[in-house]
Amino acid sequence: MHLNFETLLQRLADGSDLTPEEAAHIESCDDCRAMVARVRRFHQAMESQRLIEPSESAIAHVEGLVTRPEKSLPLPEWARTLPHRIAELLHDTLATPQAAFAGARGGAASRRLRFEAPDLELDVLVEADGRGRRVTAQLMSLVGEPAPISAVHYLVLAGGDLEAIGKTDDHGVLASQVSSTGAIEIRVAREDCLALFQIPDRTGNVGEQ
Repeated sequence: MHLNFETLLQRLADGSDLTPEEAAHIESCDDCRAMVARVRRFHQAMESQRLIEPSESAIAHVEGLVTRPEKSLPLPEWARTLPHRIAELLHDTLATPQAAFAGARGGAASRRLRFEAPDLELDVLVEADGRGRRVTAQLMSLVGEPAPISAVHYLVLAGGDLEAIGKTDDHGVLASQVSSTGAIEIRVAREDCLALFQIPDRTGNVGEQ
């Protein structure tokens, strides 16, 4: 029987070791050995917080690459014609008991999320400010050693409204100011599909598909 992803993640989080039976299975199973490597990479990335807090000048530079369209305009053709693939949400700081308590009291001004889709991941920071919410994210390739993916088309929606269209910068970073309420969705164009990164609102709703 193959190993369980959640069990491996929990063991890395609390520092416990694999059982001898699990270790022996990993040695003989290519699929589970690959999954262990994936879990360890994810755990190391979470500990290192690869997406650093961006400076104001960095945010201004990235936002300068973004087009802010009229929200009533239709989505660009690539966003409508490519098949969609929803990324897996691996981590959300809003899901922790401390964040849920802070949110109930009106706190939790920032939120971090990590998503994974085939061969790529997205590390997201959502911050509340006086103009609404600011979304900063870094797109990384998981083919070989993790590396940023630059010059990739993306768009940002909030509550079903189109908020921004742009391309990732040289560091794979995208940024957008979001004025609409509701769930946020980032759509990234790949060669054969459109990767959807759905950020639920505080009620768990992911909004329009």
